Amino acid sequence: MKYSIQAKLFITVGFVVIVFMLILTSSHLLFYGKYALAENKNMLAEAYHTLYNEVIKNNGYLSSNIEEFESASGMQILFLNSNYDTVSAFIIEDNGEIHQKIADTMDSELYQREIETFGSAIHKDGYIIYTQNDEFSQGRFLTLIGELPLSNDMFYIVLRVSVPSIEANIGYSRFFIVMTGGLTMIVSLLMAYFISRHWVKPILEINIITKNMANLDFTRKFKGNTTDEIGELGENVNFLSSHLEESIKELQRTNERLEEEIKKERQIDEMRQNLIANVSHDLKTPIAIIQGYAEGLKENISESQEDRDFYCSVIMEESDRMNKLVRQILDLSQLELGKVKPEIESLEIASFVEVIIAKFNLMFKEKDIRVQTKIEKNMILADSNMLSQVLINLITNAADHTASGGIIEVSAVKIGEKLHLNVFNEGENIPEDELDKIWLSFYKRNKSRTGIYGGTGIGLTIVKTIMEAHNNQCGVFNGENGVNFWFELDFDNENDMDDRTLTDPSGTPEEPPTEA
Repeated sequence: MKYSIQAKLFITVGFVVIVFMLILTSSHLLFYGKYALAENKNMLAEAYHTLYNEVIKNNGYLSSNIEEFESASGMQILFLNSNYDTVSAFIIEDNGEIHQKIADTMDSELYQREIETFGSAIHKDGYIIYTQNDEFSQGRFLTLIGELPLSNDMFYIVLRVSVPSIEANIGYSRFFIVMTGGLTMIVSLLMAYFISRHWVKPILEINIITKNMANLDFTRKFKGNTTDEIGELGENVNFLSSHLEESIKELQRTNERLEEEIKKERQIDEMRQNLIANVSHDLKTPIAIIQGYAEGLKENISESQEDRDFYCSVIMEESDRMNKLVRQILDLSQLELGKVKPEIESLEIASFVEVIIAKFNLMFKEKDIRVQTKIEKNMILADSNMLSQVLINLITNAADHTASGGIIEVSAVKIGEKLHLNVFNEGENIPEDELDKIWLSFYKRNKSRTGIYGGTGIGLTIVKTIMEAHNNQCGVFNGENGVNFWFELDFDNENDMDDRTLTDPSGTPEEPPTEA
């Protein structure tokens, strides 16, 4: 059976109190009677010596003196002469003659027998003390008979105390001890309960706190205000709880960072695998085409100039495609390694976007894509070459996923202190669980490599890397009938053309841009 520390303390203190009271009560019951009797004997001996000295000093004793001494001491006093007569008073003259007053009592014969019986003992020690059964009063007495030699005569002093009175006092004392002992024990047990509860309460609180700490709950703190060892223990537990909580939080943060690093490592491994697969696939086809057409030219399979020109144009197109892929890989590598830093300059965004879009007019006509721009004139800060690459990648990506007759819309909106540029294209939405993944290097939604975002899987990664180099953000969200890519730019407040607030262009999804 498990006992709490409060119960153990209460039982211990209660046991000590009970044992103490049992020892006190049993000692009184066993030894107090003998002790009281011994004390009464000592009292008789002291009274004998006092009377002896008083008689010698005063050359006698008067009845008034005897009554006064009896009243003060609570004992009976008798003086006996050598004839065993009871003397109520006597005076010793200077010549040694003794004048005495004889009292008429029936005790003479009793004391005569006892003095004759104990005579040798009385003469040897000066007095004897014994328990006397008085045949006349039918009582028991603790009696002292002592010699009192005066002049040429012998007197005796008889002192006695009633034994029943002594026993009654012993009984009263025992009853008082038992009653006070029981009451003291009850009060002591109650005090032990409340004292144990008072002293154990902070320990129980500390116990609860440590249990919570074991369950990683550090919200509860010790609130005791004592300055003793328990208070110090509580403060130490609070200190340990705070530091343990901080250490666990730091460990959790470290674990989260480690998980992120492991996740990134896995992503890097996956990207490496994708790189090998994608580059192998994307280079294999143009290399095979170039090799085939080059062999055809060498073998002079076709003699017409038109066919040879076609072969050469195919070889040039495929070479250009391989060159573009290799150049993108190199650009991304330079950006990720931080070897290319943005050269910030002031640009007018509306005209800058128009110039970029103009480069795609022929492709837009061939695919029957309508392009809308809704950008007001504002001065921004960016690296023109990098910004151009971002716009080209996003517009190319939008064109790849816009069906014939669809719309691409490039717009701008001011959000806070940033200018958000949006490139919207009509088309199929991106699955929500892939919105973050499309920014990864060489990530392709369609594993068959048709209908993919980012072409080779590098374009969108370059966009994100360039934005990070500018300390800006980019993202993507799905609209009702298409996908909206966005990125933010810093205003050039010193050279701003006018202080206007841009609003969302009509036709652009109303959902606000979210961080990618």
